[in-house]
Amino acid sequence: MYKSLLALIVLLPFFVTQTFAQSSSDTGESEKYNRWSASLYGGYIFGEQDRGQQIFASRFNVVSEPTYAFGGDVRYALIPFWSMEAGYRYSYLEGRGFETTMHTVSIKNTFNLNRLYRNNDLAGTLNPYVILGVEQDFFDAQGPDDSFARSEASLIGGLGLAYRVSNRVELYAQHEIKLSSNRLDLTDRGYPYDQIGMASGGVRIHFGSKSRKPLNLAPPSKSISQREYEDFTREISRIDDLERDLGNLTERVDTLESRMDRMTVENNLTFNNLFILIDSLQARADSLEKCMCAPAQEEVIDGEDSRDLRRTVPAGHYVQVFATQEYEGSILIRDRFRELLSDRLENPEEEVFIIHRRQFYEVLIGTFEQFSAARQILPPAVAEMSDAFIITFDRPVHLEELYEGTIIIHDE
Repeated sequence: MYKSLLALIVLLPFFVTQTFAQSSSDTGESEKYNRWSASLYGGYIFGEQDRGQQIFASRFNVVSEPTYAFGGDVRYALIPFWSMEAGYRYSYLEGRGFETTMHTVSIKNTFNLNRLYRNNDLAGTLNPYVILGVEQDFFDAQGPDDSFARSEASLIGGLGLAYRVSNRVELYAQHEIKLSSNRLDLTDRGYPYDQIGMASGGVRIHFGSKSRKPLNLAPPSKSISQREYEDFTREISRIDDLERDLGNLTERVDTLESRMDRMTVENNLTFNNLFILIDSLQARADSLEKCMCAPAQEEVIDGEDSRDLRRTVPAGHYVQVFATQEYEGSILIRDRFRELLSDRLENPEEEVFIIHRRQFYEVLIGTFEQFSAARQILPPAVAEMSDAFIITFDRPVHLEELYEGTIIIHDE
């Protein structure tokens, strides 16, 4: 029976490895969580005082006293549920007729029960666990009549509770029952083993980055059926399609926004030009209204400006750019076009002038003998004054009355 239990303890890790290997490889715990840790602990060994209470206490062939033990271990987490550790413990036993010192080397399996309630927040702080392992005891028993030293294997199991202070530090308490050699108390009778009950507490330090949690806090993996996997795959495909559609819509929105910005700039420019034209037309309308409302009369132009006012024009073609009832306004437009056409006309001072016709002062550019020459000046004139046009003298017979008082000079 003893050898069968020992074989079970040795083989159990291999069965557990096969059971949980898939979940471990799927979650990639080695990259995200701490696996290595070490601990130091001290404990209390219960004495054999009352043979009626043997479950958690010690049981020897003779009465024993409470004593102590201390030790340490190094642990490696294979998967979130299961860790293995190698450790050392020094134990001192004392009872009626014997004193025994024991050096123990152990290999233990720890099964983390917080995996059973991992969805609860408490699982990140408290971790109950089960201990199951084998040990090799090197002990020296001394008595008044007998003494010997030997090495024997033993089984150990127990329960514990760990409290996580941080990702690096854990405090724990545990109770272990050990089935060891029947000669620890120098007496060999009754049960084929001596039982040692130990309660201990210690501190465990996890190695690795402080930001990485112990592996037993990794999220639990879940096995899914083929149908669930296919549904999940379809859902991922649908999400990919939605993301692609969203990207296309985003691109279209960006294109429309860019077009809208360009249209806004173009419309603003058009509106500004329209507002300028409206202002110009409004000014022209005001001038015409003022002209129609005021009584027709001849203005007497005195001073230096009167020398620039013409009442006679040679026969030919002209570009008329402006007409107003106010003489001062016509002078401004005349000077403006003299400067504007300074690089197009040979003598702007002579070729840009004002004529007085009835109540209007008209700004003309000329004389051009050829109509084509007048057409070359028309575009820049229209760019400046949109209603500029070409006029030719002599005027038709039906317009002679309108230009009465304007003398046309014909070259001989």
